[in-house]
Amino acid sequence: MRSGETNRRLIVFVFGLTAGYLLANWNSSSPGNRDRSSIYDRQPAVDSLYSHDDDTNHKIPGLTKKYFIDCGANTASSVLLFSETYPGAKDYIIHSFEIDERLRPYFTPFKQDSNLVVHCPEGVAKYEGDQTAYLEGAWYPGKMNANKDMQWGGGTLFVSLEEREAEDGGNRKLSRRVKVPLVDLSQWIQLNTRKEDYVILKLDVEGAEYGILRKMLDDNTFEWIDKLYGEFHEWQPTEFSMEEKEILYDDMATAGVYMLKWAGENRMFEDFDRMHTSLIPQNTPGLEWDVINSCSDRLRRGVTTPVTISIKIGMNAKAARRLVETIRAFRHFVPLTLFVYGDFVEQNPKLVKDWSDIYEIGIRAGSPLPQSYWQLQNDNILRMSIVSAEFRFKRLA
Repeated sequence: MRSGETNRRLIVFVFGLTAGYLLANWNSSSPGNRDRSSIYDRQPAVDSLYSHDDDTNHKIPGLTKKYFIDCGANTASSVLLFSETYPGAKDYIIHSFEIDERLRPYFTPFKQDSNLVVHCPEGVAKYEGDQTAYLEGAWYPGKMNANKDMQWGGGTLFVSLEEREAEDGGNRKLSRRVKVPLVDLSQWIQLNTRKEDYVILKLDVEGAEYGILRKMLDDNTFEWIDKLYGEFHEWQPTEFSMEEKEILYDDMATAGVYMLKWAGENRMFEDFDRMHTSLIPQNTPGLEWDVINSCSDRLRRGVTTPVTISIKIGMNAKAARRLVETIRAFRHFVPLTLFVYGDFVEQNPKLVKDWSDIYEIGIRAGSPLPQSYWQLQNDNILRMSIVSAEFRFKRLA
């Protein structure tokens, strides 16, 4: 990560991490068991599906717009994942559809930093009109959702008979019933994007995906789609029989339509590692807060050794500037490596650039966590944090 136009050294390190955080767990979680659908048995390996992370070479230069259509947006988890880790995310217009109006505040922080259009409450389906949505009720102490003390969030257009009749909404606690407007997603895409645009569609719509994909195939709407992410919910009640689902899977494979897995709540999408190659060998030693030090042994043997200092910079730019300037003012130059958060880089770009003229700059993570909390996070959260920080370093360089 060296700039060819300056002498700044933005040498990226990862502070106190083993490469294990890159080994993501691709099991998507949900109420009940979300088994890997048989659709994936019909798909080629992910590396052969898309030859480039963001292949707009076949589009018309200067006329191409980029869209990320986020269906089943929930608490803006996919907006966060896409914005923080998808290459070129800032160039995309994001349309987020969510049926639960109570979740609208989660999108507010992203409107300032992205081209985000929020459709809430509004659902996607194979038709246009109003329909009853089954939404999760408020959390309360002792509430059990799918046999877990958890708040799932969001809702669905399709429920079982038990969930429809139960006062508490059944296993998923879908106790709120509201009428929501629906758009015919197939027609919406054709009316609001162009074939020359680059369009990424993400579908995580709790069973409505079967009707939507069927209609998109019938309408030839995949001529507008460049990349499809999402999740199939075979366990979810829908209007489709298993035989009809199998026919849909076959028709998708015949048409060359493939869906890569995406789970915003789990901070993963299927080709994440292909887009973000790890620079850390898997046998890299070290743990957070550990210092690998051989200086004392060398001194005992009478061997002189140069001194270098590593400093973990927090989020207080004033205190950090004071410390670094103090060290810099000493008569003898002391090599420093300053480990900074991605958030710090974004908030203090000039300061970090000035430091990089003299010192090495390393990555801590995307944002701070209390001491000892870092290693408690799951692999996908750690991976997203590092990649997000890398993106901000690259923009600085």
